[in-house]
Parts: sequence; C-alpha cells; structure tokens
Amino acid sequence: MSENLYDLLAGRFPADRSRPAFLLSDGGEVSYGALERGAGRIAARLIAEGAQPGDRVALQAEKSVEAVMAYLGVLQAGCVFLPLNAAYTPAEVDYFRADAEPRLLIGDPADFLAGAPAEPLAASVPRAAQDLAAIIYTSGTTGRSKGAMLSHGNLAANALALYDAWGFSGDDVLLHALPIFHVHGLFVALHCALLGGCPMVWLPKFAEGEVLRGLERATVMMGVPTFYTRLLETPAFTAEGAAGRGQYAASKAAMVGLARSWAIELAPRGVTVRRSRRARGCTAFSTLMVPPRPASSTQSPVITSPTSLIGSLQPEPLGQSMQQPLQLAAHQRETCIQLIGG
Repeated sequence: MSENLYDLLAGRFPADRSRPAFLLSDGGEVSYGALERGAGRIAARLIAEGAQPGDRVALQAEKSVEAVMAYLGVLQAGCVFLPLNAAYTPAEVDYFRADAEPRLLIGDPADFLAGAPAEPLAASVPRAAQDLAAIIYTSGTTGRSKGAMLSHGNLAANALALYDAWGFSGDDVLLHALPIFHVHGLFVALHCALLGGCPMVWLPKFAEGEVLRGLERATVMMGVPTFYTRLLETPAFTAEGAAGRGQYAASKAAMVGLARSWAIELAPRGVTVRRSRRARGCTAFSTLMVPPRPASSTQSPVITSPTSLIGSLQPEPLGQSMQQPLQLAAHQRETCIQLIGG
C-alpha cells in the first residue's frame, strides 16, 4: 500500500470537487477539482520529462494557486519538493542547487502547468512512509542553511495530529496569508485545510486591509507574531471590523505575549479576548477569540484577565495516541506544536 502524502491529502478532498479550495482576492474561486487536475497535469509533465521517484524538484516562485499545484504534483510524481524563497538572490539559489542537486527548478508554475499534458496523471507514484517528501532549508542564522529532510510519514503524522487537535472540518474557512516556502504556510496551514476539504481565503501576502476583509469569511487564521502585532496596530481591527469569531494560531510563546497585549489594548475597541477549548483532549490550547457584540447591547465586553489567561497555558499530559505523531513532528515545534504539547 502506498503511503504517498498526496494520497492522504487528495483522499480527504470533498466528494463534490466543485467546492472551492481557494477564495481569491478578486472574488474568483478555484475548486478542489481544478486543484486536483492541475496537480495531476504537473505530475504527468514531470514524469514525461524523465523525473524519477526521489528526484528533487525545486520551486522558486511567488505564492500562487499554481505553486500549490506544483507542490502537490511533485508529491504525486514521487519526487521530493524543495521550496525556495522567491526573494533569494542568484548566488543564494546557486548554493541550494549545488547542495540539494534538484533535477529541475520551476520558476513559473503557471507556465509550467500551461506546457503540461492535458491528461493528469492517473495515479500517484507509490512511496513508503520513510521516503523523502520534501527538503526545507533552515534560515541559516547560525551558519549556512541546512536541508531538513522530511518524509511522507513525518508530514502525514504532523498533519493528522494538528487536524485532530484543532478540530478542523469542512465547515471551516482558513485565512491563508502566510508564505508557502516554509513549514508554517506550506505544511501546517495548507495541510489542515486540505485534510478538511475546506476553503481558504487565499492572500498573496499579509496586508492589513485584505486580512480584515478575509476575516469576514474565515473561521481560522494562522500567522506569525508580526501578523498579530500589525493587526493590533490597525485601528479598524475591532469587534465589528473583525466581523465575527476568529480563531488565531501562533506559537505558545508568541501567544503568551500577544494574549497580554490584546486583552489590554483591544478592550476599548470592544474585542473580547478569551481562552478557547477547541483542541480535542490533548492539552490546554489557547487562542484569541473575537466574538461580535450585539448592536443592541450596552454591556461592556468581558475581558479575560491577562494573568489568568497566561496561567491557563500550562500544558496538560499528552495522550499516548498523540505522542508518536508529535515526536515525528518535532521540527514544527517552533510554529505550532508548542500550542499542543508545550
């Protein structure tokens, strides 16, 4: 039985493939069916051009739907995905090419898709759990960037653990403003949405106005601390401006500081900050909630004490069933696992 990560993700796409996968800023939509066909066509082209299972395929491009198709197509073809920051200089790219030795570097996924066969690959190339699925290079803050090798089993365990812990479902709408050349945007956020077969408000980058408009449709937003700090500095970010309930995720360390700032600073704007119990039984899980206040209400919002909120962040014991996936996902602790396991 193949353990190709693509099969896990595509197997959870909605039965009705006409449902939207991407909700675009211009009002357009891209369906799960279109995502699946695009990925299959890219996989077919890779194989037609001689790509073999285990070959590295690099992608250096701006965030786009076609870039996601390229990622899924590389997986489906049994190759190893190597995402590179679009801002890397030619000299930096030369280093990664020499180190990872990719068979192919895709610079324009839309153009690559346009030149792909009309018929998508019929079935994914079989892979074992221990086979490589992706290589993600470290930031290089303490030396040259190093390639972290992630297997199909690693990424599958991480995705399933987060999906279950956060209680994702097809009813969710994820606001995706993260880049997709590193783990948070590519693996954590994207995988949870694909496993749920739910739509994503797809933003090319973080922009306060676009994010505030996206929150009108979203049930979940994932981000880095800078995102939340910028929202905090945006006067339009109020209970009415956020237009309903939003669930926000970041690292545990970031949440502690952000919870304190948001609880104090957002009170005058009518925003309630409170603890969520969305996670299913594995530990204390804190997020920031933005519930609306009825227009007729004259009551002041109830603001959770920052001290009590921070006190609630102490981790609880993990269930045995969760321990193995979390161990496999240790490389993700900086971004999201700390919210689950501490």
